[in-house]
Amino acid sequence: MFAQDRAAPPDTDSPPPTERPDWDALHKKFGRLVYAVPRRFGLQPEDCDDVYQATWLTAVTRAAPPSGEADDVFVRWLAAIAAWETRNLIRRRRLPVRDNDTLQAMEDGNASLPERLQEMAEQQRLLDEALAALPERDRDLVHDLFLCDVPLSYAEIAGRLGLAVGSVGPMRLRAIERLRAELERRGF
Repeated sequence: MFAQDRAAPPDTDSPPPTERPDWDALHKKFGRLVYAVPRRFGLQPEDCDDVYQATWLTAVTRAAPPSGEADDVFVRWLAAIAAWETRNLIRRRRLPVRDNDTLQAMEDGNASLPERLQEMAEQQRLLDEALAALPERDRDLVHDLFLCDVPLSYAEIAGRLGLAVGSVGPMRLRAIERLRAELERRGF
């Protein structure tokens, strides 16, 4: 079924150890990126949570992360672990997936997969930064419409924000335009 069936992720390409890794800072910086890997496959939130936890546990127990300018090495390594954990969860639970091309690349042992996942992680980081730069009301609206597991209706959003239902659509357009401008400013 899969090209390689291992009990643990490979040690090759592990980042070199450092003296005292700041796992809290790394978790804060790359946590959403780890979660994005199983989400790309369309896994349910509880499955994504399992992959997320297994990825960080593996990362913490397997090697210490690089520091400073070696973030790209760490992101590739962390994305590879998340992909490995995602693949294994899909296999163990026989889950349907949304992204069959990437799954097939994982099954074939495609060497370019970590780079593809790093690109995806970079896109997620840029989106996170752009969302953080939005006013809180816009950020909440974008989240409620597009990023939560079950998007809210206009009526639910209007109730949460204390608006008339007819105000949600125009507010949505303005929020999306501000998000687009923030993304463009960041080279997305």
